[in-house]
Amino acid sequence: ASGDAPTDQSILVSGESGAGKTETVKIIMSHLASIQSTGAITEDQGTLPRPEPAEEHISHNPRDNCVVRRVLDSNPLLEAFGNAKTVRNDNSSRFGKYIQLQFDVEDSTEAAYKGKTVPSCLLAGSYCETYLLEKSRVVGHEEAERTYHIFYQLLAAPQDVKAGIWDGLMGATTESFRYVGGGSGNGDAGADTLIEGRTDGEKWENTVDALETIGIVGDKLRTLMRSICVVLQLGNLEFGADPNNDDASVITNADELSKLASLMGIDAEAIAKALTFRTITAGGRGKESYTVPLRPASAKDSCDAFAKEIYARSFDWLVRTINEATCAEQNYDDAADVEEFGVIGLLDIFGFEAFQVNRFEQLCINYANEKLQQKYTLDVFSSVQEEYEYEGIALGDISYSDNAEVLRLIEGRMGLIAVLNEECVRPNGNDTSFVSKVKTVNKDTASLIDERLHRPTEFAICHYAGPVKYDATNFVTKNTDTLAKDLIECAATSDNELIAQELQNSVKAKAEQAAAAAPTLGRGRSGAVTVSANFRSQLTSLMHNIGKTKTRYVRCIKPNPEKKPIEVDLLSSTEQLRCAGVVAAVNVSRAAFPNRLMHRTALERFSCLSSESIAEYDEKEVDESQEEKKEDASVVDNNTSQHRDAVEALLGNVLKDMEAVGDDGTVAKAFAVGKSRVYFRAGALEHLETARLDALGVYAIVIERAARGFLARSKFLRHKDAATVIQSSARRLIARSKFQKDRCAATAISCWVRCINAKNELVRLRRERACTLLQTRYRIFVAVRHFDSCRSSAITIQKIARGSRQRPIYRAALQEAKEEAVVNKKIAALQKRLADAEMKLLKANGGAVQVVPPEAVPTYADAEEKDEDAQEVRQRAHTIDKELMDDSMEMINVLKKEVFELRSKNYLLRSDFDELKLSYQDLSSQYASVSLSYEALKQTNSEITKANKDMIFRATRDKKEFFDTKRQLTNENVQMKGELARLRSKLEEKERAGDAELARLRAENDRLKAKQGGHVPWASSTPPPSAPAMRRAEFNTRTATFNRGIISPEGSDNEEWKVVTPKGKSESRNPQASSGGRRRPRGTRGGRRDKGRSPGAQGRRKRTDREPSSPNGGRYTPSTARRPSTASTGYTGSSKGMPRVTSTTSLSEVTKGSRSMVTPKKKPTPSKNIVTPKGVEASISSSTATPTSAPKPAKKAASSSLALAASKGRSS
Repeated sequence: ASGDAPTDQSILVSGESGAGKTETVKIIMSHLASIQSTGAITEDQGTLPRPEPAEEHISHNPRDNCVVRRVLDSNPLLEAFGNAKTVRNDNSSRFGKYIQLQFDVEDSTEAAYKGKTVPSCLLAGSYCETYLLEKSRVVGHEEAERTYHIFYQLLAAPQDVKAGIWDGLMGATTESFRYVGGGSGNGDAGADTLIEGRTDGEKWENTVDALETIGIVGDKLRTLMRSICVVLQLGNLEFGADPNNDDASVITNADELSKLASLMGIDAEAIAKALTFRTITAGGRGKESYTVPLRPASAKDSCDAFAKEIYARSFDWLVRTINEATCAEQNYDDAADVEEFGVIGLLDIFGFEAFQVNRFEQLCINYANEKLQQKYTLDVFSSVQEEYEYEGIALGDISYSDNAEVLRLIEGRMGLIAVLNEECVRPNGNDTSFVSKVKTVNKDTASLIDERLHRPTEFAICHYAGPVKYDATNFVTKNTDTLAKDLIECAATSDNELIAQELQNSVKAKAEQAAAAAPTLGRGRSGAVTVSANFRSQLTSLMHNIGKTKTRYVRCIKPNPEKKPIEVDLLSSTEQLRCAGVVAAVNVSRAAFPNRLMHRTALERFSCLSSESIAEYDEKEVDESQEEKKEDASVVDNNTSQHRDAVEALLGNVLKDMEAVGDDGTVAKAFAVGKSRVYFRAGALEHLETARLDALGVYAIVIERAARGFLARSKFLRHKDAATVIQSSARRLIARSKFQKDRCAATAISCWVRCINAKNELVRLRRERACTLLQTRYRIFVAVRHFDSCRSSAITIQKIARGSRQRPIYRAALQEAKEEAVVNKKIAALQKRLADAEMKLLKANGGAVQVVPPEAVPTYADAEEKDEDAQEVRQRAHTIDKELMDDSMEMINVLKKEVFELRSKNYLLRSDFDELKLSYQDLSSQYASVSLSYEALKQTNSEITKANKDMIFRATRDKKEFFDTKRQLTNENVQMKGELARLRSKLEEKERAGDAELARLRAENDRLKAKQGGHVPWASSTPPPSAPAMRRAEFNTRTATFNRGIISPEGSDNEEWKVVTPKGKSESRNPQASSGGRRRPRGTRGGRRDKGRSPGAQGRRKRTDREPSSPNGGRYTPSTARRPSTASTGYTGSSKGMPRVTSTTSLSEVTKGSRSMVTPKKKPTPSKNIVTPKGVEASISSSTATPTSAPKPAKKAASSSLALAASKGRSS
């Protein structure tokens, strides 16, 4: 602090996670703690000496050693309980803190009497406030992250220490507890994870030392650590459905429950009941209460909420203990003599956050950043306003972005916090209704973004750093943050004083806050304190305290997301500056006068633009060293006014062209001169710099001229000395070169002689080696020829012997097969004849069979001869037998009919069997032929594929020639049309001239008739044709002649096309005869004639040229393969046998400027049928126009047919 009245200071440190906010706060605290070591500062010292390290100061002043050490150790202690490893940062603060460093500031009047320019101050203590601890990290974290450091440090402690805290920690690792499991990757208590270059075991030692510094030792330390163990053990409880009640739950791992009961000093059944049941009070004031069971999921949520509440209360107790150990009111010895301590506040709070999914925590964080940004903008604007007022410059209207509307949307009467609190106290309040109310009430607010694609629980806010979309899921639950009464009563019976007292104190504090807030909420509303309301009150108090101080800002920027040294990501850094509000602050400061310079600097830089030099200004001013020692302020003011006048005169002349005249006649200069600085409007400083460069360029030319002269003279002298050295070296080099040449010549001669001798020796050796090789090859040739003759003789003998042995066997087998076939054929014929005879017999009888009954029965006849008395008996028996015989005959007739039907069916089946047998034999023979054809096709396919590649290459080349020729023909067509128009106009002129001549002749004829009495000797009964009619007839005759392929080469005014055949003959065509002309020959279709058809046949043709001409509906057959179509050969014949060129003629054969007759080809070139891999047949036309196409061999046609059939099979 300086001046008559010391002012409290605040340093606001902000930035995104991993930018270095925590390290910055520690550096600032260490620096401020070392200020008291500087002692008194006298007037003779002038400036503040460099501070000594805090450790050196502590050794000098033992009285303040304890306080300073506590202040410095409090920050790492808070890191152990409030920091965690995240994806972005290994030591990320998961809460916000405002540390107020309290100083014993010396009175400024007493310091002035002692000759001090700056009053001394001593660090007396500190006070810390925390905001919005992330409790959700206690019960869960991402795979690549960790929970708070204290859990891993406790598990990494020595075994004897863990045994003294709780027996359950003996041999425990991170995998032993679910809340911290997987933090180190291998379950070794996080030993492999380094935080700031140290392991968790080393961090544990530092944490214990820091706790000892603030007085947490012995039973206090054991109680604190056992509360942490309770949190760990709560995570190991497992809940399952009650077998007796589906709506209830039980704790399935009884051993973990017993460990928790022994750790808390509570009965296991009481803990289980508190976690699995919930007491509900009805009637408003506890008139009636009943207990309901919880489902497993609800019981697990209740357990997690209990663990989070215990850790939060332990953290608050630790912060309160730190404040009691470090506050100046209780620990500074001279606190009674100090009226008020000077305060330097350090705010380490979360930066602006915008993730893919933003929750309730992000809304609170961004709300705090909006408040700080408003403060930052107002401070920047105030500083600019104060600067302009001090300099005596009028400040016009400055526009800057104000986020007051966003703050009203969040904390206003009908803002987000108010609606959320109302939804929390309303029965059946939920997140969807909260979002709906917010959008309905604030629909006219521009900062609230409501899009159609938003879900019912989504809304967006346009913050100062950009729009952010929030997901309101669990907003009501997180904002309520209440703990069940059963758990609080259960915790109150614990033997852990920290848990029992802190949870009860928390309930009492919330009840007092609710009672205090109840009158302001209105009638019928509950006074429960929510998280957002509590955070808003804390934030309001924080801004109130900061508003009493002079604020400084520290913006921490993370250079790159990968945390690599010496690497800057410009896009990420710019985004962080925008989120920190630095860009908006720069815009405010540059609104009126973007650039500014000190008077002395402006004179030194731009004095070259004026006729007066800087020396003239220096003669008028007083030396600065003498000016500081003089006490008379009038000298300083006079010197400042001289600088100001000089700058104003200088810039007034230079920037006169940039002056702007307003509508009211006022002149607005491009600059403004203040007391100590000169301010420039946009573009003025750039104009001055450009003019300065131009002025300095004139002086630079003179300097360069002198420098170039000096350099040229120096260069000449160096070249002269070098020339002498070069001449001497050249003479030496020439003599040396001559000697070397003579030596090389002698060496070459001797080498040449040796080469000749070596060459002769080489020739001799080669001849000797060649003779040896000839002898060797000859002997080999003779031996091989003898061996081949012997082997061929042996093979011939073996073939003859095998043939003589196998030929009789084959003949016998063949004869046997023939005989068997003959016998089978005869048997089949006989069977067929028999069946036919039976069928004829049955048909002749009409299908009925008559049965002659027997005349008598021998048994009863004998009885009649022997016994006449039994006549009656025999008569009865005969009647019975007759009835039986009639029944038998009927049965026989029925059976014969069935036999006839079965024989008929058998005959039909035999006929079908014979037909099937014949079909099978045919199919077998066809299969054998197809197999042979397929093998031939495979062999032919490779040849066709190779030919196909060649054809594709030639087709590509012909295609290129086609486009070239097409371009030429287009140009010639244009020329032909112009020539045709010229000829038509010429013909019309001749017709008009002929008509005039005819009229003259007729008049002459009439005159002669009148003169000779109406008789002309040579006149006939038929009048002579007119001249136009004669010319028209001549033109039609030539056109018809051209269409037949014959035209007179001379005396024709029509342009012709020339087609060159392979034998060098040419074909001439008139443009009107082509398919693109206006005239079309008779009997053609689309500019083409049918193949050899008469006009009558052409008239009877129904299908178009694109229809297939084959009788099988366009399918490829060998017969069609032998006769290439006209489209494939590019030629069609006329009705008179004359050839002509169609539109499919190869355009590479067409040239211009020739007049000749079309000669038909005698030997046609057949088209080549190509089977592509997909089975598509392409016909490549020949390079010449041919009248007919010679048929291909039958073998190739069959192969093509089989290839097409195979390709169709594959495609189907």
